[in-house]
This record gives sequence, structure tokens and C-alpha cells, in this order.
Amino acid sequence: ARISVVGVRNASGTNRSGLVTLSAGQSLTLNAANDAPSNQVTFDPVQVPADGKLAIDLSVLPGSTYAYMHGVLIEFL
Repeated sequence: ARISVVGVRNASGTNRSGLVTLSAGQSLTLNAANDAPSNQVTFDPVQVPADGKLAIDLSVLPGSTYAYMHGVLIEFL
């Protein structure tokens, strides 16, 4: 499986970074500011547990006031 997460915020020159973490333990930084190099992160490959449950968590990184997650795409390859 592959999971992509996108976050957007019309706020340039500010830090809108969050840490996106999957229950499998993988983590990536997502910066939602509109002047960020990319406002999307992709986990690839993702190992789905046998029970089929996969949690996605978003936490605000130090130096940010907010973190944003607006869309999640799950692809089963």
C-alpha cells in the first residue's frame, strides 16, 4: 500500500509543520504553508497490519503554531 497526505494553508513565511505518523511507526514532516517546497508527503511502501487497521496521527512540530491535514489518499498496489 501507499499513503499520501496533503495539507494546505494560505500562510506564507510561517511555519505550519506537523509530524504525520502511521501506527506502523513511520513518520514524515508535512509543511502546509503555501510557500513550502511541497505540501504533500507519501509513505511508500506501507505494511498494512493483519487486522487491516492503520491509524494516522498528526502532531504540531516545535516552532509551529498549527499543523494541517486536509486529504489522505490510500492506494493498494
